[in-house]
Amino acid sequence: MKLLLLMAAALAVSGCTRNEPSGSASADIAAKFAELEAAQADRLIRYLRDKGDDRVRWGSDEASFTVLDPGGFKRVAAITGIVMVQLEKVEPYMDGYNVYFRVGNPSTADIAGVAGELKWGKAGQTRNTKSFDVPATFRAGHWTTLKLTTGAVQKGDFEEVGIAPKFESIRLTPN
Repeated sequence: MKLLLLMAAALAVSGCTRNEPSGSASADIAAKFAELEAAQADRLIRYLRDKGDDRVRWGSDEASFTVLDPGGFKRVAAITGIVMVQLEKVEPYMDGYNVYFRVGNPSTADIAGVAGELKWGKAGQTRNTKSFDVPATFRAGHWTTLKLTTGAVQKGDFEEVGIAPKFESIRLTPN
């Protein structure tokens, strides 16, 4: 009986030890796991943005519109969270177009300055781009019109227009 108890105790104790990897191997595994976790989160965010899922509230990096039927507004990422961008109108100008966007700032901070790219072309095809840097102030709680001018546009090559803005800084109003 004592032998049976001794064997049971030995089995119980031997089952309690863990075979863990060495310190560097453990750190490597943790780093790989963190890398996979971050990649999975990035894929989920891209998927939700592509599907227009409302749970992704911070917006995209750019907004594109069909020139003939712009409709609605798009959420675009900004230094304060999001801004709304709407295509207001398009007017012929020299060998290109003047493009007017309305930018709505729903935050409580003014946004000062915007740079980025104006994009245009046929719907769903590679676009032409033109960089811009505008010192405009986008007041908190207001819409601001942003006028940009395309470069030369070939006939039939202006079906879609978009903007990829990068907002530069914020201004808070002192009390």
